[in-house]
Amino acid sequence: MQSPASQIIAAAGVAGLDAVPAALREGRQLSFLPLPRRETLGFRAVALATHAANSVREARERRHGKSASAGAAGSGARLPALHQSTQTMRPWDAVSNDTLAIQELLRGNGFRSEIFAEHIDSSLRDRVRSIDQLSDPAFVDDDVLVHVCVHAPRVMRALEAHPGSLHLRFHSNTPPEWFRGISYGFELSARKGWEEMVSLSRRCVSAIADSAHNEREVRGVGMEDVRVVPILLAPAENPPTWTGGGGYAISVGRIAPNKRIDFVLRTIAAYQQLHDPDFGLVLVGSDRGLERYGAACRELERELGVRNVRWVGSVEEAEKLRLMAEADAYLCASDHEGFCVPIVESFRLGLPVVARATSAVTDTCGSALAVDTVDPAFLANVLRVVVDDADLRTRLLATQHEEAKRFEPGLVGEQVLAWARTHVATA
Repeated sequence: MQSPASQIIAAAGVAGLDAVPAALREGRQLSFLPLPRRETLGFRAVALATHAANSVREARERRHGKSASAGAAGSGARLPALHQSTQTMRPWDAVSNDTLAIQELLRGNGFRSEIFAEHIDSSLRDRVRSIDQLSDPAFVDDDVLVHVCVHAPRVMRALEAHPGSLHLRFHSNTPPEWFRGISYGFELSARKGWEEMVSLSRRCVSAIADSAHNEREVRGVGMEDVRVVPILLAPAENPPTWTGGGGYAISVGRIAPNKRIDFVLRTIAAYQQLHDPDFGLVLVGSDRGLERYGAACRELERELGVRNVRWVGSVEEAEKLRLMAEADAYLCASDHEGFCVPIVESFRLGLPVVARATSAVTDTCGSALAVDTVDPAFLANVLRVVVDDADLRTRLLATQHEEAKRFEPGLVGEQVLAWARTHVATA
């Protein structure tokens, strides 16, 4: 018997697509003019000023003995140590949540484990130390798991000076081409982030990638000791039950060009023309720093005449889950993802997922519905089958439920511990 994903794709067919305007079948990304030179020079000036101000603040804090985190290595110094470093720690961020969950797991299984970061949200200062503290004598010979996803110059300097063994936790790095003409800062960060990953690959003794897609990228720069271990994603507390019936699809994540919000808008425009003029779209996420792309998507929305689009921006976790629970489907049109946490969150909620088969999306979906298409109107037909065909949707949800088991915290935690016990030096 065919899988539900194959049956849904077959049922979608090509009915009505000939009548769809070319603009709704155009799968290429939006184009942008080069950024004016004054903007790139302005960014560099602001970056230099910010770096200088941060250096002064950090020096002042060191003089006054201030710490980014309470606590010290304590009496557990004889235990094996695996610390973690990353650029930014903030609530509801996928990399931050992975880092915090790994720390809790390690501490509960006989490891000393601290987190060192460059930027720390105030709500996490009791759990995270400043990256400068990695040079303290208590940590000098300890192993460090380095989370890599963006440019992190201060983290790199601290790691270059650290004599202990380093291990790579690779969460992907969006190719800089995606940000060209949109944000010089994001383009530069993506390029520098990749250069840092390549540099770290020469120093790190092992790596864990959170998807097979990311494993291929790490192996591509020469690393051989690489394992795939998904993001350690703890279940939400008191999650709602999926009900659907909201009359909309939902997409969650930064309003960024690689996530192809423009493709999502074309898909919903085609859905409204072919199937239901009142069907809507909810977009959860911010375009901060990528306002050019956000503005271009809103202009596309107006040009295509897409109705019932809600740009809700960043919301609290509970509100995000409520919106997902009331949606009829989760819609992912990304061209580049390193993992895509909202797909797993949708699986856990019982929210049907319609995704394009690209990058790590294919890895995360597994046997669930990942559609190999560059045609937004065809994706709209697939979405219609999922929304309208209760039998196929039920079978799809059963598949998603099985796929979600790959990401259960207990299973992923055992994979992390198995890797750590093999690779981390013991006293």
